[in-house]
Amino acid sequence: MRKQLQLIMPAILMVLAVLTGYSQNVGDEFNFDGIKYRITSKTPNSVEVVGLSGGIRTSCLPNLTILKDLFFKNQVYDITAIGEDAFNRRDQVSLEVHGDKLTEVTFESPSNVTVIGASAFAYNRLTEVTIPENVISIGMYAFYDNRLIDVTIPNSVTISKNVASFGMYAFWDNDLTKVIIPNSVTYTGHSTFANNPNLAMIEVKPTDPPTIHPVTFLDLNGTDLRNQINFVVPLWRIQAYLDNGWRSFKSILDGSTSP
Repeated sequence: MRKQLQLIMPAILMVLAVLTGYSQNVGDEFNFDGIKYRITSKTPNSVEVVGLSGGIRTSCLPNLTILKDLFFKNQVYDITAIGEDAFNRRDQVSLEVHGDKLTEVTFESPSNVTVIGASAFAYNRLTEVTIPENVISIGMYAFYDNRLIDVTIPNSVTISKNVASFGMYAFWDNDLTKVIIPNSVTYTGHSTFANNPNLAMIEVKPTDPPTIHPVTFLDLNGTDLRNQINFVVPLWRIQAYLDNGWRSFKSILDGSTSP
């Protein structure tokens, strides 16, 4: 009898592990509905998006929805990050006609995503994106080489010169026409908005001028976009911005164009 129990107990434990999801550990990867995820925490349960699974999935492209959470092996996991290069389509140029590039990305609301990794959405055909309110970090080249016309940056995003939370070239090479910089911003990064030839307006919300990197608006070919941009600052803060390096714009307006 004891020997039979010794043989049965491991089998029972294995079944329980499968049923409860116990075998899933931090660092493990799994596929769910055409997307690959990596477990980043078990207390609480959270995952980051690794990328597409098993090649191109027509169910995921060209329109992609990032869920707030998912249910896998009897466990609910919050989706808290878009990993580096998750949807970087740099190597898919030759397949563009087959719809291999993203044209739209939507975050289920309220989103749990706090981090968008380096080059996460680079080399796609996105025309607009609303960054979730919980996002606090946007990596280098995150939206590099898209067709963004409109981008909404939430107040929770902090651009810090000490922590690269809004990486250089993040919105480089797009079609932005207007950018609203929220109150939380303290620093604008290297070439963050460079190579946006149609950029015509920058509106800043912070009363205290953020630190501006010398080449925030400077393209690699040396073109400074500021001479084509109308710059809008909070009331009575024109001189403060001028004194802190926000110069050479086409015009500087005192007031607000949006709430």
